Amino acid sequence: MAGKRPKGLPMRKSILQLIGGTGGRPMNKSELARAMSLSGKQRPELRNTLRDMEKAGEIIYGKKGRFSIERPDGKVSQVAKKQAQRRGSLIGKVRINPAGHGWFYPSVSAEENENQGIDLTKSPRFYVSHKGLGTALDGDLVMAKLVKVPGRRPQNRERKDEQRARVERVVERRSGKVTGTLRVKGKFVSLDADDERV
Repeated sequence: MAGKRPKGLPMRKSILQLIGGTGGRPMNKSELARAMSLSGKQRPELRNTLRDMEKAGEIIYGKKGRFSIERPDGKVSQVAKKQAQRRGSLIGKVRINPAGHGWFYPSVSAEENENQGIDLTKSPRFYVSHKGLGTALDGDLVMAKLVKVPGRRPQNRERKDEQRARVERVVERRSGKVTGTLRVKGKFVSLDADDERV
C-alpha cells in the first residue's frame, strides 16, 4: 500500500512511488501532499515538481485533477513503459467469458510489448483464471504478467511451455458505466448487469 514519503527520498521519486508503485493509485495535489506529510510551505515545490513531471511526460494530468502514469487514450507514459519492461509485463485488452475466466490479448503494435522477447503472433491470447483477473472488467486495457501453469504436468510436449496471464493492474477502463436492473432486498442492494461478462 502506498504510504508516506520516506525521509530523504526526493519529491519526484516519492510522487512516482505513490501513484505508480506497488499499491499506488492516481492522486490529486492535496492527496499527494497529505500522503507525503508536506507543510504549507512545501506545497509550491510539489506544484512545481508536478508541472515539470507532466511536461517531461513522466506523469499525466487526468480526470478529476488526478495525476497518474497512464494516459486516458490508452497510450502509456514513459514511466509505465519502463515499469512494464522491468516487471516483464505486457499491455493489452482483457475479454471475459460469462463463465468467469478471461482471455488476455496483448497489443501487438505496442512497443513496450515488442521488447519482452515473446512472439505474440504465435500466441495471440493467453488464458486468465477468474482469480487472475483481479478487478479487471471486460474490454479493459490492462498490464498483465505471464505465469506458468501451476501444479499441472503437461499431457503432451506442445503444452509444456504453456503460460497464462495474470492481471497486475488496470491501465484504462473500457467504460465507467454499467447498465442493468437494481435489486433491493432488505438492507442489501445488488445490480444484475445487462452484460453477463461484468
